Amino acid sequence: MAIPLGGITIINSTKDSLYWEIYGYKSVGKGVRNMAFTKVTDMKTNATKDTIMGWLLKPNDTIRPHKLDTSYKQFAIKKNGLTILFFKKTVEKLPPNRRLTAKDIFRRVDVTPKQFDSLKYIIEIK
Repeated sequence: MAIPLGGITIINSTKDSLYWEIYGYKSVGKGVRNMAFTKVTDMKTNATKDTIMGWLLKPNDTIRPHKLDTSYKQFAIKKNGLTILFFKKTVEKLPPNRRLTAKDIFRRVDVTPKQFDSLKYIIEIK
């Protein structure tokens, strides 16, 4: 197993708890999965259901997300930048199978590798 590599810090300076997801630069199409939910399978019954995981970026929290196979700096170079989407906790009220669209986005951050470098790999949501 590879050692997780970081290279990015995300700071939530809002009053909202946020879900977030990182993609290649402007690679988000017509919708993204609702990241509030994940599929969990009960090993005894083999039944699979959508469950709210609760992995939120809470107000005034800082996270350092990582990838197992590369750093976000290398990922940004390979993908010509990063697109980071933030959604309010209200996405938990939407059906798990419903794709989140532009109208559901709370904040969208698109940064090129050069911009990412100038920000010193810190993204602050205000």
